[in-house]
Amino acid sequence: MALVPASNATPRLRGAVFGLGMIGRHHARLLQQMDGVEFAGAVDPGGDRFGVVHEPSRIFGSAAQLLASGPLDFAVVAVPTEEHLPVTRELAAAGIHPGHPSLYGPNGPPPQPSTAAGPRRPHEERDDG
Repeated sequence: MALVPASNATPRLRGAVFGLGMIGRHHARLLQQMDGVEFAGAVDPGGDRFGVVHEPSRIFGSAAQLLASGPLDFAVVAVPTEEHLPVTRELAAAGIHPGHPSLYGPNGPPPQPSTAAGPRRPHEERDDG
């Protein structure tokens, strides 16, 4: 009977960055340095103008190209605001969570306030008194 040593290695998550602009370039740089992350690549139609992606083969011009390179565990969406929804929809359709856990910390998102009249929405005005 052969003994197989137990592995203490934590599986690496495969992640990507969408957008290599002023913010996305920092996410790409950091993801490439993280021990628990396999950097799948970055998507930016303009390429890597800041030169942050170490391997040129990991720069993609479209989400479809990156997704064809293999499955993702997560994605960081760092595109201009008006492009967030289309990119997020494309990722969601592919079964990828486009999130950024550090926005909330280890306990997840804060609870939403609730009143008898229901939760407030930023675009609604209501007189509570």
